[in-house]
Order: sequence, then structure tokens, then C-alpha cells
Amino acid sequence: MNPLPRLLAVDGLAVDMLAVDFFEQPAVVAVLLIMAAAAGAGVRFLAGRQLNDAFPTGTLVVNLVASLALGIITAAPDPVPAILGIGMLGALSTWSTAAVEAAALARDGEGLMAAGYVGLTVTGGIVAAWVGLTLGSALL
Repeated sequence: MNPLPRLLAVDGLAVDMLAVDFFEQPAVVAVLLIMAAAAGAGVRFLAGRQLNDAFPTGTLVVNLVASLALGIITAAPDPVPAILGIGMLGALSTWSTAAVEAAALARDGEGLMAAGYVGLTVTGGIVAAWVGLTLGSALL
């Protein structure tokens, strides 16, 4: 017996959740994307709270993890890249926060730390994405 429910009842209408066209419905993908984004934003918030100190470690970590994961899921079939890439990883990663944190470090006289942070964010993100693309094409 399949532990996952195959049918979803909505207003008395049974919808086969395993049917191929179920996940091709834009409204279904949008709802799943929103749910994934909520999870990604929550993880980003917690990482910032737990890891950020004098150096924005939390933001750096979530950006690198998101770059790696996006590289991996790029090889997955639709709609996985949209749901997890745009939704979860889009909410998890944040260029705007990284830019503000780097500017704040520079403003506070930590120019070398700001430059290192930007270098790690950009170079590390590209390397993580490359590793993810390589893994994704090998695994998926």
C-alpha cells in the first residue's frame, strides 16, 4: 500500500496528485513555490540569527548553500527547479543583504573584511554553483 495519499479531495472533486498533469498546473506550482519560499526564508532568518556576528557568516553560508543546491537541482525535471530554485533557494539566498552587510562593514572601517566578504560571496558562490552543476548532471 502506498503511504502517500494518491487522491486529494477539494470541494468534493477528487484530484489525482500523482498524475503527470497535476504538477503542470500553474496554480499548483505557484502554491508549492510559495510553501518552499516560506521554508527558505525561515532557514535564512534562523541562520542569520545563529551565525551572524562581527562577520556575516550566516548570510555567506546560506548564499553558498543555495548556489550549490541550485546547481544540483538545475538538472532535475520540471517543475522541481521552479519550486525549489525560485521558491526555497530564492528565499534562502540574498544578494541584497550581502550587499548591505558589506557596505556596513566598509562604513564601520572594516574595508578589508568587507572586500573579503564580497570576494568569498561571489567567488564561493560561483564555485559552489559549478560543483552543484557537476553533481546535478552526474546524479540526476
